[in-house]
Amino acid sequence: RVLGDEAIADPSTVERKVRQQVEQRRKEHEQRNEARRLPAEERKQKKKQKWMAENEPVTQVLVFKIKDLANKKHLFKIDMNAQQFHLTGCCITCPGVANIVVVEGGPRAIKRYKKLMVRRIKWTEDQKDDEDDDDDDQDEVTAPKLQDHCVLIWEGIVKQRNFKNWKVTHAKNEPEARKLLHDRQADHYWDMLARYRDHRLDI
Repeated sequence: RVLGDEAIADPSTVERKVRQQVEQRRKEHEQRNEARRLPAEERKQKKKQKWMAENEPVTQVLVFKIKDLANKKHLFKIDMNAQQFHLTGCCITCPGVANIVVVEGGPRAIKRYKKLMVRRIKWTEDQKDDEDDDDDDQDEVTAPKLQDHCVLIWEGIVKQRNFKNWKVTHAKNEPEARKLLHDRQADHYWDMLARYRDHRLDI
């Protein structure tokens, strides 16, 4: 705004008015931002809905076979990320038999979790190199080992979820592990695990 002669007559007064106008605009801007900002609980709920995609007509599912879950860091990442993405499902550990992870969720959360499992977690980080430096004189050349520490054995779409929440469970034996899934009408996932054969073994 041009203040003209007033600015020449009393520059200090004009400067004060300008500062007041700037301050007023700043306050109005902050008030508008505050009005648009959701309360903490509403923001939390909105974020949850984004991950869960409750309005989606179908639910996406991932089923993983994990070779070894003795590393507690791996189990922690599996558990915490499933919670953070508001996935439903389970992780069942059954040492000496099998380990299975079943997750249900919306497209965005499932995509993130799949990336975590197949790319971000370093499944071999605690394993030592199996090769011995003293065996250099061996002439036999063998094929590289298959990376079977975490295998996605099935992904697909279901009309409704089998699980109400997410849970990590430790089973003593196969019947106990199967029953945990049977109680959720999801024992067919254990059947998938039992029947699974890596197609790379046939090459």
